[in-house]
Amino acid sequence: MGILFSRPGRESSSLPPGAFHAGNLSSLNSSSIAPYLGINTGLYEAPLPPIPLEWIVSPSKIDGSCPNGAQILTWFAVTEAVITVLVPLFAYRPFVHWITRGRLGKRKKNSIALTWTITFACQLAASAIVAGLIGSAYTTLNMLHIFTVFISRPRFHPIIVGLLRCVVFAKRPRDWDKSTIIQRSIDDRVEFPYTDAWISTSISELLLLLISAIFTGVTWNRLPLDSKAREYASDHVSFMSSTPGIMFLCMLAFVPVYKRYGEAYPIEGRRYETGRHWGVTISGDGRTRVGVKKGKNKTTLKRAANAFCATLVLGYVYLVQWAYWTRYLEMTGVLFCPTKMIQSGAVWVVFALAGK
Repeated sequence: MGILFSRPGRESSSLPPGAFHAGNLSSLNSSSIAPYLGINTGLYEAPLPPIPLEWIVSPSKIDGSCPNGAQILTWFAVTEAVITVLVPLFAYRPFVHWITRGRLGKRKKNSIALTWTITFACQLAASAIVAGLIGSAYTTLNMLHIFTVFISRPRFHPIIVGLLRCVVFAKRPRDWDKSTIIQRSIDDRVEFPYTDAWISTSISELLLLLISAIFTGVTWNRLPLDSKAREYASDHVSFMSSTPGIMFLCMLAFVPVYKRYGEAYPIEGRRYETGRHWGVTISGDGRTRVGVKKGKNKTTLKRAANAFCATLVLGYVYLVQWAYWTRYLEMTGVLFCPTKMIQSGAVWVVFALAGK
């Protein structure tokens, strides 16, 4: 995956001098690795390290072993897989409303202005706790840099939330008529129960991608121009910088965050929302009646098309993250040596689901 987004002729297929695959203990004897163990701030000296100082997560002395690239990527993947399996339940507003006996999951007019901040705060809190867990063993490291490195970790569960927002809807019972869950004048008693979860998740993800893009771009561009590692990772860094803009495009065009009530993909325009048209109805006794009929086939087709396009766009965003981390872990040697991986994964799962 590390070469997936590389441009021919721009990057060499061989590792730059001084770079080693993650977990390779022979890198301890390298002049590009040993002087930078346990340091993630400061200035560069010759020979240059294979990664930016801010991305180093290692102790000053390695005793034992470090996880290799496959183990680290598996750690991220298993964490995201658990979140992805559980998020359809925890992001389903009626379930949250039922399980909390009406205390949570209420869809009030201005509630979304607060809920996205909770989602974002949960993601920040999870990365801060993970930085504290790992940093407790590496006391020489700058915790803020570890925190920002793990904000940039690869994810993919927002793809599922966006897809569910497009295709899942539910009929609202009559006993909710006095609530503000939907607008009866345009919704025809239909609610898209993943709408609020998508709005909160997408805004939070946009901010996380923005932080990640800025941190990645600034830190890699701090490496001296003659650094072969900087050239080796340049395409992936550029693609990482594009992800916030692509995410924003998806939020506007394919899975709109500004459409909280009603059909998000109307055919006939704002007035009729669900694709209504004039038609004739013939009863069993031969009587005819002219009136407005609701045709939902075009709306369903448009909804499915947008879900497909959104999956492709979001898939690109998160594939870029995985490709970047694959390339990054090809160069780190023992400079990226995280500890307490199971505990950290559990923290990410709990806070990601709590924020939905």
